[in-house]
Amino acid sequence: MKTTIMPPVDPTKHTEEIHFVDNTLAPREATDALRTVLDGSVNFYKRQYLTRWEQDHTIGTEALDARVNALSDKLDQLKSMMAWAEAEGYKVSLDGVLKVNFVK
Repeated sequence: MKTTIMPPVDPTKHTEEIHFVDNTLAPREATDALRTVLDGSVNFYKRQYLTRWEQDHTIGTEALDARVNALSDKLDQLKSMMAWAEAEGYKVSLDGVLKVNFVK
């Protein structure tokens, strides 16, 4: 007999928000936090590609390369901004919200 797990709210009419960062940090700490998030995203895309490649060895890497390059470019931009913030004596306020929606 299969048991159906019902969520506490209707997921089709609900957006869940997860606040994973909500803090004011020194620029170096902010850089570490942002690098962790972006590196995690890059690793996710790489694992996703490998999983798909195991099923189909003919898939291309263009989509993965574009995502990874965009994240890498964003990290470079953020590093530059954080270096400026540190040199100017700024702190950095991070507010990281992950929104979860259910779609079909």
